[in-house]
Amino acid sequence: MKLRVRPHRPRSVHLEAGSALLMAVFVVGSLMMLSVALLATSTSSSREQSANTARQRAFYLAEAGVSEGLTALRAGATGNIGSIATPAYLGTGVFWVEATPSGNETTLLVSAMWGSGRAGLEVVVGEVRSQPFGGMFDAYEDIVIGDEVFIDAFNTWLGPYAPQVVNTENGVDFAHERGRVRSNGDVDIGADTNIIGKARPGPTSSITLGPGAYVSQSTTPLADYIRLIPIEVPTLVSLGPYSVPPGGSRSIPPGSYGFDDFGIGDSGELTIVGPATIVVASYTQGAGGRLLVDATAGPVTIYCTGAFAYDATAEIDTLMGAPLDLAFMCTTTGSIDFAPSTTFRGGLFAPGADLTIGEDSEIFGSIVASRITTGDRARFHFDEHLLTREITSPEDHEIVSWTVVEAAGGQFNALRQDPFELLGLDRGSLPRPSDAWDL
Repeated sequence: MKLRVRPHRPRSVHLEAGSALLMAVFVVGSLMMLSVALLATSTSSSREQSANTARQRAFYLAEAGVSEGLTALRAGATGNIGSIATPAYLGTGVFWVEATPSGNETTLLVSAMWGSGRAGLEVVVGEVRSQPFGGMFDAYEDIVIGDEVFIDAFNTWLGPYAPQVVNTENGVDFAHERGRVRSNGDVDIGADTNIIGKARPGPTSSITLGPGAYVSQSTTPLADYIRLIPIEVPTLVSLGPYSVPPGGSRSIPPGSYGFDDFGIGDSGELTIVGPATIVVASYTQGAGGRLLVDATAGPVTIYCTGAFAYDATAEIDTLMGAPLDLAFMCTTTGSIDFAPSTTFRGGLFAPGADLTIGEDSEIFGSIVASRITTGDRARFHFDEHLLTREITSPEDHEIVSWTVVEAAGGQFNALRQDPFELLGLDRGSLPRPSDAWDL
């Protein structure tokens, strides 16, 4: 019997083989763990990116809500847009705006949802007050001034015009050098006319000076067009027609009043005590009719939505010792004509009207119209006290402050479901933003 002896293998060979296998298992395991970690990180990153995209789009929707609410306010609406029950639909998301007025400001709380994203903005919108009167003439189209016309300025706060005439320019006496003339179109100035102040045409228009015409200050075109300030007529219940009988007299105390046709008969006299706001369907002041304004305690504003007729022999005056603070705000788009030799006092703001002033007339105040044409030898004196006049209109709303807040969805803000599923909304039945206004 033969004995077989197995060859001896060094122990190190077994150890090396085991170590290699263990290393391979470790590497493979590490790679698997790294792959799982990378997959988890990628999934988390993708989810975070998706959430960020949803939040960003919700914020863009909220900004659109601010714009829509502001547009609604400027159009005279309340600023409310939709509601959480019936939001406005835009760009596969929804938003709604809650408007809260307080004095001259309105707070817009805008809430928006897009996918899982939620956004809220609180915006305070304020009314910006504008000056309707800034000089003797403002026209949104052309101005044509006749021959031998004179334009300067004075201030009724300082008293009557005549005592303020203490200066001389180009051989003519004048009060103050602020008889400004501005137009968005051309300015045509007749022969031997004196304008003590500026006369400036529109940015792309020109000025023409007749022989001997003189302008004491700038005649260069305006850098920007005159902004059209719309008239916001107060909503007042009409008390019916109002009239002062021929030769009679009446008075209106301070307050706000609405009337239909409004007239001062021939040789009649009407006293209006300010502060007073009066809205009329038409205004007529007959031959020799006199309007006495008592602005001691506040201004008088007459809004005229129709025809404006003022006789050449009519008269407007102020209580002795008080400045004349009277403004006519006319929405007519027709024509307003002053006959030759008319005397008129006050501000006339008629941005849609073509206004003609007859020869030898004299006006103390300010004129704003679409077109202005004057006759020869007319005299105009801008009342600087009218610079204190301010008006607001819906188009003058501007953003005062802007704050990022939580959306007004309450318990829905913590839930990241799609808003249509969360709120039970039907996309096809939701209104567009412009159809969701609360008028």
